[in-house]
Amino acid sequence: MLLRVSHLKSYQIFCLLLVANAVLLSVQFRTPAGERVIKTVFFTLTAPLLDAVSGTVSSVDSLLTTIRKAPEVREENKRLRRQIEHLQFDQVMIHHQLSRTTALEKLLQVLTAYQQDGVVSEVVARGFTIWDQGIVIRGGTDQNLEPELPVFCAEGVIGHTLQCSNAYSQVALMTNAGFAMSARIRGTIIRGMIHGQGEPLVRFDYVTISAPVKTDDLLVSTGDDGIFPPELMVGRVVEIKKTGPVFQEILVQPAVDVRDRHFVLVLRKDRGAGE
Repeated sequence: MLLRVSHLKSYQIFCLLLVANAVLLSVQFRTPAGERVIKTVFFTLTAPLLDAVSGTVSSVDSLLTTIRKAPEVREENKRLRRQIEHLQFDQVMIHHQLSRTTALEKLLQVLTAYQQDGVVSEVVARGFTIWDQGIVIRGGTDQNLEPELPVFCAEGVIGHTLQCSNAYSQVALMTNAGFAMSARIRGTIIRGMIHGQGEPLVRFDYVTISAPVKTDDLLVSTGDDGIFPPELMVGRVVEIKKTGPVFQEILVQPAVDVRDRHFVLVLRKDRGAGE
């Protein structure tokens, strides 16, 4: 130590003596509050460092606590996700049941107009190509169902029975290729034939060029085909082409979308078309 001091220059030694003297004086003097000056100076200089260290320690402790609780948090998140999934499923099922109940209530209101000759049937299967393969309903020959009975609902015509087993019946939809029924523009005497073409829209054929048909005109059944009773809603005109020499080309959007249909009404032969 003395060797190191001997190598110092005179001004460096002077500075050391000055610092040492200041330290000795601060040890002897006290602040008005009774604290030693050196202690106060030391605290003032080291306080920011202590605060920083304390904050770092707290952060590290908080991080360690979070890491320790991570498995519990993950399990809780999984449990909450399962609860949310169950609630969403319950909500979908409730909506589905309400939809079925509403559809059935509407159908029962229509059924009262046909007394004991109407049969409410549940849709149990749908074709892969819904617009061209029809649907299968519960109810067959055991319920006195047979081919070519009208099938409809509160919103309008769906199709007619195609073939029946003891307990089930296949229904040909209005949109099926080969389907045909008589219809007219509601509120007018303009008549024609509805023909399915295996597509979402059906054709309204044999309407003369001079007939005043407009888009959004509504079509209803006439009862002239011997299958459907009159005044059932058929659909809405969506496109008109007056390009033929005699007849217009008219496309109609069916009134019923069978994709969300749960129940249908089948009318037995006892009360046929035209009554």
